[in-house]
Amino acid sequence: MGRTQQEILDMALALRTRCMDDAGVIRADAQLTSAGKQERIAELQDDANRKLQQFREDYVAAGTAAVAESMKQAFSHSSNSDVLLLRDAALRAQQLESEGDASALLATALRQNDDALAKEVVLRAIDQRWSKPVNEYAAAKPGYADDIRAVWDAAAPSSWRDGFSTVAMAFSDVSLRS
Repeated sequence: MGRTQQEILDMALALRTRCMDDAGVIRADAQLTSAGKQERIAELQDDANRKLQQFREDYVAAGTAAVAESMKQAFSHSSNSDVLLLRDAALRAQQLESEGDASALLATALRQNDDALAKEVVLRAIDQRWSKPVNEYAAAKPGYADDIRAVWDAAAPSSWRDGFSTVAMAFSDVSLRS
C-alpha cells in the first residue's frame, strides 16, 4: 500500500530539516572555498527541490486515492440497486436549493431507510457546502463519519485548502543560496 499524505508530509519536512542542516555544515567547512561552498549548496538545493517535487506529486496522488476510497466507502450503492431508484434519488437531490430543504429530505430518507436518496442528498450538500445535512448524515452513519469528512474536506475550494501553512511550506522549493 502507498504512503499516506501525513507520511509524505513528514518526509518532506524531514528533508527540509536535513537540507538546512547540511547547508550549515557546508557553510562551516573551512576546507571549501567560497565557490566550492556555493557549488555544493546549489547541488544540495537542486537535489532537495527535485525530491520535494516528487513528494508534492505523491502527496496529491495519495490524497486523490484516499478521497476516492472514502467516496466508495461512504457513497457507493450496492450492485443490485435499482437503476431507476438511483436516478430518481439523484434527480431529487439535484433539485434541492437550500440547506434546510436538504436536511428535511435527508431526515425523510433516513426515516424511510432510503439509503440511495440519503447518499444523494449528502453529496448535493457537500457540493453546495451545506454542513448541516452532512453532519446529520455523519451522526446517523457514524461508521462512515471519517469517510464523509474526507470527502467534505476534499470538496473545499482549493483556496481554503491552500491556507494550511505547514503543507504549503513543506512542499515549497528550498532556497539555500544567500
